[in-house]
Amino acid sequence: MVDVLWPIYGTEAAETAQDFYGALAPTTTAAHALHTEICRTRARVPNRPDIWSAYVHNGA
Repeated sequence: MVDVLWPIYGTEAAETAQDFYGALAPTTTAAHALHTEICRTRARVPNRPDIWSAYVHNGA
């Protein structure tokens, strides 16, 4: 399960979700897909930790 620790406003949440689901593949775990996407988001908006640090993965 992927969740956020606080609300994310603007277009970043939708873009992150779209890229996350695009990164999922039969051989890719949700945790790895989230990590990949958050690295991309962090590179795109490095001065906005309020956006990229809110995402967490829970579960196996």
